Amino acid sequence: MSRLSCLLLAVVVGLAGLVVASPSASSFVLNGGQNNNNFTFSVNVANESNDLYFRLEGPIGNSWLAVGAGDQMAGSLIFVVYAAQDNGNVTLSPRIGTGHVEPSFDEDIDVDLLDGSGIFNYTYVVKAVCHNCRRWNSGALNVNTTKQPWIYAVGPGRPFSSNSKTASIGLHDAYGEFTMNMIQATGAGGVPDLATSMSGAASVGSAHTSFNYFKLFHALFMSSVFVFLYPLGIISARVFGWIRIHVFKMVFATMLAFTGFFLAVYMSTLYNKIIGLVVMIAIVEQIVMGFIYHRTRAEERTPKVKVHSWIGQGILVLGIINGGL
Repeated sequence: MSRLSCLLLAVVVGLAGLVVASPSASSFVLNGGQNNNNFTFSVNVANESNDLYFRLEGPIGNSWLAVGAGDQMAGSLIFVVYAAQDNGNVTLSPRIGTGHVEPSFDEDIDVDLLDGSGIFNYTYVVKAVCHNCRRWNSGALNVNTTKQPWIYAVGPGRPFSSNSKTASIGLHDAYGEFTMNMIQATGAGGVPDLATSMSGAASVGSAHTSFNYFKLFHALFMSSVFVFLYPLGIISARVFGWIRIHVFKMVFATMLAFTGFFLAVYMSTLYNKIIGLVVMIAIVEQIVMGFIYHRTRAEERTPKVKVHSWIGQGILVLGIINGGL
């Protein structure tokens, strides 16, 4: 064999080795993400172990991304990713779905982030391996089917970051279902390459958008309280001297404020919750002080009455500011 033939043979063998080195995978691709970034999920089933390798990517315009093994949230093993507080890193949280509520972190799911994970070019990039994802307490992954059901979801477009795997992520903005060919995905273990098109996967129906009734009623209640009811209550007492009307409006507004606050606890950001809690504590203090002063019919502008008045105005301003967070 000539030297040239040997060289060509070596090149062919080398290229063949590169092709073989690419892990087997099935890939789901959802086009049209923010900043033209696709939502992509690829999975590899290692045939030499029980490991499950996967790659999840999507736009950071969504506060979080999630993909789960199962045909519904209840009982599904769900991987949630969001920005870490360490700049450029991500947090990967394995959770178990219990229904149409936020899934709960499961410390028994052994999943590791691998090198190459992080945030790059406005995109979440997760390269991971799960060592015990074939079966969990409420379900199992069928690696011998061509139509294993999966679900996906993306969070709302608001800033969010946490290093905690138990962080509250709030309601999704959109979600959907798809199936994957797990037989095609089986082979030598390794993180799949980035996919640009569907391979061994198919959408089930179309994506669903979520209408957040919690957000709607929270906005209605809190805007009514801080823009309308509390100002009218202050005017009733300060301008017209209508103490009974003032008390009625303040009590009614406070009931709405507490309802709106508990809705916010379910869905809002950390800073929104902290400021909201400060406002609610101040409101309780105002109710107690106001009851004492009006019950004793204190008419003079004593220092305590002035403090009560100024705190009330401060609550009004802080509540309006918090509405923008």
